[in-house]
Amino acid sequence: MNQYLQILVLALIQGAAELLPVSSSAHVILAEKLMGLDPSKPDMVFLLVMLHTGTMFAVLVYFWPRWQRLWLSAGKTGPGSGHHFLEMVVLATAATGVLGGGLILLIEKVVFVHVLHQGGKVEEGGDRREPAVRVVGHGPVRFRGGSARRRSAPG
Repeated sequence: MNQYLQILVLALIQGAAELLPVSSSAHVILAEKLMGLDPSKPDMVFLLVMLHTGTMFAVLVYFWPRWQRLWLSAGKTGPGSGHHFLEMVVLATAATGVLGGGLILLIEKVVFVHVLHQGGKVEEGGDRREPAVRVVGHGPVRFRGGSARRRSAPG
């Protein structure tokens, strides 16, 4: 398969799966494997990062008019105002941080300790910042998209 056609297919998969509550990265990696590519190669990791970057810019361009209206209405109060939206983003971020921090502690202090006592090996390290950045970045987009659907839903 032509390299440009492979990139186009992967980009379509990334774009279609990004705003769904499933892992778009997993879909792209699965497609890469089905195409006979090695997702762990540096050029494929770079491609995955660029696909995510392109999706992020597409989301910014698509939602920019809505966000602009929200920021301009930030002084108003009540449901649907920019102030209300910011409060909900802060609340959702705080709740996610507390739950995520609790889960990390639970997994590291209870699950990993249990595995280590059973003689299993646990790989240390790993960067926990990427999931945090994704939550902070995608939370407002998904929250705003969901509230816009509820307002425009018939009935």
